[in-house]
Amino acid sequence: RRHPLHGGRMKLGTCPVISMRCKMLNPPNHCQSDSQCAGAEKCCDTGCGLGCVLTQKGTCLIVYSLR
Repeated sequence: RRHPLHGGRMKLGTCPVISMRCKMLNPPNHCQSDSQCAGAEKCCDTGCGLGCVLTQKGTCLIVYSLR
């Protein structure tokens, strides 16, 4: 599969849930697509720009906000 945002090959797995947010206005990105990450790492939002991280195991949850 192709990565929907960056056009590279998308690796299996789910990006971890982010529990913090960066205070920088435009944090630097350390990757643009999964293909730039080593091994099983994916290019994910780290809370402070995009970076290569190990995927989260388990089921992908979809969270809905009812407002």
